[in-house]
Amino acid sequence: MKGHNSAGLGLLPAGETNTCASKASNLKGEVYGFSPEQIKDIGTGKARFFVLGYVKYLDAFGDAHATGFCGFYDPTRGPPELGMFNECRQAGYAYAY
Repeated sequence: MKGHNSAGLGLLPAGETNTCASKASNLKGEVYGFSPEQIKDIGTGKARFFVLGYVKYLDAFGDAHATGFCGFYDPTRGPPELGMFNECRQAGYAYAY
Protein backbone atom coordinates (compact mmCIF):
# COMPACT_ATOMS: atom_id res chain seq x y z
CA MET A 1 0.00 0.00 0.00
CA LYS A 2 1.67 3.20 -1.17
CA GLY A 3 -0.75 5.60 0.45
CA HIS A 4 -4.08 5.79 2.14
CA ASN A 5 -7.06 8.03 1.45
CA SER A 6 -9.58 7.79 4.26
CA ALA A 7 -11.54 10.88 3.26
CA GLY A 8 -13.37 9.02 0.51
CA LEU A 9 -13.45 12.16 -1.61
CA GLY A 10 -11.69 13.15 -4.79
CA LEU A 11 -9.28 11.19 -6.94
CA LEU A 12 -7.51 8.13 -5.62
CA PRO A 13 -4.16 7.66 -7.37
CA ALA A 14 -3.20 4.20 -8.61
CA GLY A 15 -1.65 2.08 -5.88
CA GLU A 16 -3.42 3.87 -3.04
CA THR A 17 -6.31 2.52 -1.00
CA ASN A 18 -9.46 3.99 0.44
CA THR A 19 -11.17 2.77 3.57
CA CYS A 20 -14.68 3.78 4.48
CA ALA A 21 -16.93 2.90 7.35
CA SER A 22 -20.63 2.31 7.00
CA LYS A 23 -23.52 1.40 9.21
CA ALA A 24 -25.61 -1.73 8.97
CA SER A 25 -29.06 -1.22 7.47
CA ASN A 26 -31.93 -3.43 6.48
CA LEU A 27 -33.60 -3.58 3.09
CA LYS A 28 -35.75 -0.57 4.05
CA GLY A 29 -32.61 1.49 4.67
CA GLU A 30 -33.16 1.62 8.44
CA VAL A 31 -29.85 1.75 10.34
CA TYR A 32 -29.41 -0.64 13.25
CA GLY A 33 -26.81 -2.41 15.35
CA PHE A 34 -26.50 -6.09 16.18
CA SER A 35 -27.67 -7.46 19.51
CA PRO A 36 -25.34 -9.75 21.49
CA GLU A 37 -27.59 -12.68 20.52
CA GLN A 38 -27.36 -11.80 16.82
CA ILE A 39 -23.57 -11.53 17.06
CA LYS A 40 -23.46 -14.96 18.70
CA ASP A 41 -25.72 -16.43 15.99
CA ILE A 42 -23.52 -14.97 13.24
CA GLY A 43 -20.39 -16.26 14.97
CA THR A 44 -21.77 -19.78 15.21
CA GLY A 45 -23.19 -19.85 11.69
CA LYS A 46 -26.82 -19.96 12.88
CA ALA A 47 -27.42 -16.62 11.09
CA ARG A 48 -25.70 -15.09 8.05
CA PHE A 49 -24.25 -11.62 7.80
CA PHE A 50 -24.15 -10.30 4.21
CA VAL A 51 -22.05 -7.43 2.90
CA LEU A 52 -22.93 -6.01 -0.50
CA GLY A 53 -22.25 -2.87 -2.42
CA TYR A 54 -20.61 -1.40 -5.47
CA VAL A 55 -17.73 0.83 -6.48
CA LYS A 56 -17.93 3.28 -9.39
CA TYR A 57 -14.70 4.67 -10.80
CA LEU A 58 -12.92 6.18 -13.79
CA ASP A 59 -9.90 4.29 -15.10
CA ALA A 60 -6.63 5.89 -16.27
CA PHE A 61 -8.22 6.52 -19.69
CA GLY A 62 -11.28 8.27 -18.25
CA ASP A 63 -13.63 5.36 -18.93
CA ALA A 64 -16.35 4.74 -16.33
CA HIS A 65 -16.63 1.35 -14.65
CA ALA A 66 -18.57 -0.22 -11.80
CA THR A 67 -17.89 -3.32 -9.78
CA GLY A 68 -20.55 -4.90 -7.59
CA PHE A 69 -19.86 -7.34 -4.80
CA CYS A 70 -21.69 -9.55 -2.33
CA GLY A 71 -20.32 -11.81 0.35
CA PHE A 72 -21.41 -13.43 3.57
CA TYR A 73 -19.49 -14.08 6.76
CA ASP A 74 -18.48 -17.71 7.26
CA PRO A 75 -17.04 -18.50 10.71
CA THR A 76 -15.88 -21.93 9.52
CA ARG A 77 -13.25 -20.47 7.15
CA GLY A 78 -10.57 -19.87 9.76
CA PRO A 79 -8.73 -16.79 11.03
CA PRO A 80 -10.06 -13.40 9.83
CA GLU A 81 -6.79 -12.58 8.03
CA LEU A 82 -7.51 -15.49 5.66
CA GLY A 83 -10.77 -13.92 4.52
CA MET A 84 -13.84 -15.19 6.27
CA PHE A 85 -16.33 -14.16 3.58
CA ASN A 86 -17.80 -16.40 0.91
CA GLU A 87 -18.94 -14.97 -2.40
CA CYS A 88 -22.69 -14.77 -2.99
CA ARG A 89 -23.57 -17.11 -5.84
CA GLN A 90 -26.90 -15.57 -6.85
CA ALA A 91 -26.92 -14.01 -10.32
CA GLY A 92 -26.57 -10.24 -10.46
CA TYR A 93 -24.78 -9.61 -7.15
CA ALA A 94 -21.20 -9.73 -8.45
CA TYR A 95 -20.55 -7.81 -11.65
CA ALA A 96 -18.10 -5.54 -13.40
CA TYR A 97 -18.42 -3.29 -16.44
